[in-house]
Amino acid sequence: MLDPTTFGALGVRIAATGHPHSSDKRSRRDFVRLARDWGAQRQQWAEGWVECIGEVYRLNRERLHVRGAAPAFAVADAELRDALERMAVWREAELANAEVVGIARQTLKSMATHWAGLVVFLDHPEVPMDNNTAERAQRNPVVGRKNYYGSGAEWSGKLAATMFSIFQTLLLWKLKQLSALTASHPESS
Repeated sequence: MLDPTTFGALGVRIAATGHPHSSDKRSRRDFVRLARDWGAQRQQWAEGWVECIGEVYRLNRERLHVRGAAPAFAVADAELRDALERMAVWREAELANAEVVGIARQTLKSMATHWAGLVVFLDHPEVPMDNNTAERAQRNPVVGRKNYYGSGAEWSGKLAATMFSIFQTLLLWKLKQLSALTASHPESS
């Protein structure tokens, strides 16, 4: 659980990237898409980036695993920082290469633009590298919004949003939803 002082780090990611959903995972998805869509010509190039990002995830997992042991953490942290520095150098070299064009150049420019937010986790290990947990939590309401009848009116949309928020909070606190919702109702006793 994050303490209140960590909110500043979360805010840094949003401020640095301009988007709360910027993450290394999103950068990885961009390169996966490039590898798939470009065919053999540049597939190897894009897959190299995917492997590089995967290595950063692996190194960060190892670093977090030894978080309580200062000497081991320092070694793991240095390895992770070195890997990210190599990635930044590679990115800048590729951006200097006139042959890198189109969506590949845009992807690298996006990485450069959002870099400060992408590496917030370095100085704040409590901040996750990606926002997959938040994205998964939003999936059901997003997918269901057109399938759930009765959300055609503004009031019903607001009610649905409120209920999804309550249910997700109960889930995070590992509380039984029905019990929590009926606990203070006079007819539930």
